[in-house]
Amino acid sequence: MQTKQSKSDRYNPYALVNRGNIHFKAGELEKAQEYYQESLSIESGCAEALYNLGLTFKTMGNIDSALECFEKLHTILNNCPEVIYQIAALYDIKQDIQQSVDWFMHLITIVPTDPGILTQIGAIYDQDNDRSQAFQYFLESHKYFPSDISTISWLGAFYIDGQFHEKAIQYFERASLIEPQEVKWQLMVALLQKERKLSAVF
Repeated sequence: MQTKQSKSDRYNPYALVNRGNIHFKAGELEKAQEYYQESLSIESGCAEALYNLGLTFKTMGNIDSALECFEKLHTILNNCPEVIYQIAALYDIKQDIQQSVDWFMHLITIVPTDPGILTQIGAIYDQDNDRSQAFQYFLESHKYFPSDISTISWLGAFYIDGQFHEKAIQYFERASLIEPQEVKWQLMVALLQKERKLSAVF
Protein backbone atom coordinates (compact mmCIF):
# COMPACT_ATOMS: atom_id res chain seq x y z
CA MET A 1 0.00 0.00 0.00
CA GLN A 2 2.82 2.39 0.92
CA THR A 3 4.62 1.58 -2.36
CA LYS A 4 1.50 2.30 -4.41
CA GLN A 5 0.99 5.57 -2.57
CA SER A 6 4.59 6.58 -3.13
CA LYS A 7 4.41 5.78 -6.84
CA SER A 8 1.18 7.73 -7.29
CA ASP A 9 2.73 10.68 -5.43
CA ARG A 10 5.48 10.86 -8.06
CA TYR A 11 2.83 11.90 -10.60
CA ASN A 12 0.85 14.15 -8.27
CA PRO A 13 2.21 17.74 -8.43
CA TYR A 14 0.57 18.71 -5.14
CA ALA A 15 1.97 15.72 -3.29
CA LEU A 16 5.40 16.67 -4.62
CA VAL A 17 4.90 20.23 -3.40
CA ASN A 18 4.05 18.88 0.05
CA ARG A 19 7.24 16.82 0.04
CA GLY A 20 9.16 19.92 -0.98
CA ASN A 21 7.57 21.89 1.85
CA ILE A 22 8.79 19.32 4.38
CA HIS A 23 12.36 19.68 3.13
CA PHE A 24 12.06 23.49 2.98
CA LYS A 25 10.98 23.65 6.63
CA ALA A 26 13.87 21.36 7.53
CA GLY A 27 16.31 23.73 5.82
CA GLU A 28 17.09 21.17 3.10
CA LEU A 29 16.74 23.71 0.30
CA GLU A 30 18.30 21.77 -2.56
CA LYS A 31 16.03 18.81 -1.87
CA ALA A 32 13.02 21.13 -1.67
CA GLN A 33 14.05 22.66 -5.00
CA GLU A 34 14.12 19.20 -6.61
CA TYR A 35 10.56 18.40 -5.49
CA TYR A 36 9.16 21.76 -6.59
CA GLN A 37 10.84 21.44 -9.98
CA GLU A 38 9.56 17.88 -10.35
CA SER A 39 6.06 19.15 -9.56
CA LEU A 40 6.41 21.79 -12.29
CA SER A 41 7.62 19.21 -14.77
CA ILE A 42 4.21 17.54 -14.35
CA GLU A 43 2.13 20.71 -14.13
CA SER A 44 4.02 23.77 -15.36
CA GLY A 45 1.40 26.17 -14.04
CA CYS A 46 1.25 24.80 -10.50
CA ALA A 47 1.05 28.09 -8.57
CA GLU A 48 2.11 26.68 -5.21
CA ALA A 49 5.17 24.98 -6.70
CA LEU A 50 6.22 28.17 -8.51
CA TYR A 51 5.73 30.33 -5.42
CA ASN A 52 7.61 27.97 -3.12
CA LEU A 53 10.38 27.44 -5.66
CA GLY A 54 10.74 31.21 -5.84
CA LEU A 55 11.00 31.39 -2.05
CA THR A 56 13.57 28.59 -2.09
CA PHE A 57 15.74 30.39 -4.64
CA LYS A 58 15.37 33.63 -2.64
CA THR A 59 16.49 31.88 0.54
CA MET A 60 19.43 30.37 -1.33
CA GLY A 61 20.42 33.83 -2.57
CA ASN A 62 19.64 33.01 -6.20
CA ILE A 63 17.75 36.24 -6.82
CA ASP A 64 17.50 36.04 -10.62
CA SER A 65 15.98 32.54 -10.53
CA ALA A 66 13.59 33.65 -7.78
CA LEU A 67 12.49 36.60 -9.93
CA GLU A 68 11.94 34.31 -12.89
CA CYS A 69 9.59 32.16 -10.79
CA PHE A 70 7.56 35.04 -9.40
CA GLU A 71 7.33 36.90 -12.71
CA LYS A 72 6.06 33.72 -14.38
CA LEU A 73 3.59 33.30 -11.54
CA HIS A 74 2.46 36.90 -12.00
CA THR A 75 1.44 36.10 -15.57
CA ILE A 76 -0.72 33.29 -14.18
CA LEU A 77 -2.25 35.01 -11.13
CA ASN A 78 -1.98 38.60 -12.42
CA ASN A 79 -2.84 40.86 -9.46
CA CYS A 80 -1.92 38.62 -6.54
CA PRO A 81 -0.51 40.94 -3.81
CA GLU A 82 1.82 38.30 -2.35
CA VAL A 83 3.44 37.67 -5.73
CA ILE A 84 3.80 41.36 -6.58
CA TYR A 85 5.33 41.96 -3.14
CA GLN A 86 7.95 39.28 -3.73
CA ILE A 87 8.88 40.76 -7.12
CA ALA A 88 9.19 44.27 -5.64
CA ALA A 89 11.25 43.00 -2.71
CA LEU A 90 13.58 41.03 -4.99
CA TYR A 91 14.26 44.09 -7.16
CA ASP A 92 15.00 45.95 -3.93
CA ILE A 93 17.55 43.25 -3.01
CA LYS A 94 19.08 43.69 -6.47
CA GLN A 95 19.20 47.44 -5.73
CA ASP A 96 17.19 48.14 -8.87
CA ILE A 97 15.38 51.08 -7.29
CA GLN A 98 13.21 52.04 -10.25
CA GLN A 99 11.90 48.53 -10.82
CA SER A 100 11.32 48.01 -7.12
CA VAL A 101 9.40 51.27 -6.76
CA ASP A 102 7.35 50.53 -9.90
CA TRP A 103 6.26 47.15 -8.50
CA PHE A 104 5.53 48.55 -5.05
CA MET A 105 3.50 51.34 -6.67
CA HIS A 106 1.52 48.71 -8.53
CA LEU A 107 1.03 46.87 -5.24
CA ILE A 108 -0.44 49.87 -3.40
CA THR A 109 -3.09 50.20 -6.11
CA ILE A 110 -4.30 46.82 -4.85
CA VAL A 111 -3.66 47.29 -1.11
CA PRO A 112 -3.51 51.09 -0.74
CA THR A 113 -3.71 51.20 3.06
CA ASP A 114 -1.02 48.65 3.94
CA PRO A 115 1.38 50.53 6.25
CA GLY A 116 4.21 48.02 5.82
CA ILE A 117 4.28 48.51 2.05
CA LEU A 118 4.08 52.29 2.40
CA THR A 119 7.03 52.17 4.82
CA GLN A 120 9.05 50.05 2.40
CA ILE A 121 8.48 52.51 -0.41
CA GLY A 122 9.54 55.30 1.93
CA ALA A 123 12.67 53.37 2.89
CA ILE A 124 13.61 52.86 -0.77
CA TYR A 125 13.29 56.58 -1.47
CA ASP A 126 15.29 57.30 1.70
CA GLN A 127 18.10 55.00 0.50
CA ASP A 128 18.01 56.89 -2.80
CA ASN A 129 18.39 60.18 -0.86
CA ASP A 130 14.96 61.40 -1.95
CA ARG A 131 13.90 62.55 1.50
CA SER A 132 10.82 64.50 0.44
CA GLN A 133 9.29 61.46 -1.31
CA ALA A 134 10.34 59.22 1.59
CA PHE A 135 8.60 61.59 4.01
CA GLN A 136 5.31 61.38 2.12
CA TYR A 137 5.22 57.59 2.34
CA PHE A 138 6.36 57.38 5.98
CA LEU A 139 3.70 59.95 6.87
CA GLU A 140 1.04 58.00 4.98
CA SER A 141 2.13 54.78 6.71
CA HIS A 142 1.91 56.53 10.09
CA LYS A 143 -1.68 57.48 9.32
CA TYR A 144 -2.66 53.82 9.03
CA PHE A 145 -0.38 52.46 11.77
CA PRO A 146 0.26 55.32 14.24
CA SER A 147 1.92 53.11 16.87
CA ASP A 148 4.74 51.79 14.69
CA ILE A 149 7.93 52.81 16.47
CA SER A 150 10.27 52.64 13.47
CA THR A 151 8.01 54.98 11.48
CA ILE A 152 7.62 57.38 14.42
CA SER A 153 11.40 57.39 14.89
CA TRP A 154 12.02 58.13 11.20
CA LEU A 155 9.53 60.99 11.17
CA GLY A 156 11.01 62.43 14.37
CA ALA A 157 14.50 62.34 12.87
CA PHE A 158 13.19 63.93 9.66
CA TYR A 159 11.81 66.89 11.61
CA ILE A 160 15.06 67.22 13.57
CA ASP A 161 17.00 67.43 10.30
CA GLY A 162 14.63 70.14 9.15
CA GLN A 163 15.03 72.04 12.43
CA PHE A 164 11.32 71.58 13.23
CA HIS A 165 11.94 70.69 16.86
CA GLU A 166 8.36 71.21 17.99
CA LYS A 167 7.12 68.60 15.51
CA ALA A 168 9.96 66.23 16.39
CA ILE A 169 9.07 66.48 20.10
CA GLN A 170 5.48 65.42 19.33
CA TYR A 171 6.69 62.21 17.68
CA PHE A 172 9.21 61.33 20.37
CA GLU A 173 6.63 62.01 23.07
CA ARG A 174 4.34 59.57 21.28
CA ALA A 175 7.17 57.02 21.14
CA SER A 176 7.70 57.48 24.89
CA LEU A 177 4.03 56.68 25.52
CA ILE A 178 4.22 53.54 23.39
CA GLU A 179 7.54 52.39 24.90
CA PRO A 180 7.67 53.95 28.39
CA GLN A 181 10.51 51.60 29.38
CA GLU A 182 12.76 53.08 26.66
CA VAL A 183 14.70 55.95 28.24
CA LYS A 184 16.03 57.18 24.89
CA TRP A 185 12.67 58.68 23.89
CA GLN A 186 12.45 60.76 27.08
CA LEU A 187 16.06 61.83 26.59
CA MET A 188 15.32 62.93 23.02
CA VAL A 189 12.35 64.98 24.19
CA ALA A 190 14.41 66.61 26.96
CA LEU A 191 17.28 67.39 24.56
CA LEU A 192 14.98 68.90 21.94
CA GLN A 193 13.17 71.00 24.51
CA LYS A 194 16.53 72.30 25.74
CA GLU A 195 17.65 73.14 22.18
CA ARG A 196 14.32 74.86 21.52
CA LYS A 197 14.78 77.05 24.62
CA LEU A 198 18.35 77.91 23.63
CA SER A 199 17.31 78.89 20.11
CA ALA A 200 14.53 81.06 21.56
CA VAL A 201 17.11 82.92 23.68
CA PHE A 202 19.32 83.65 20.68
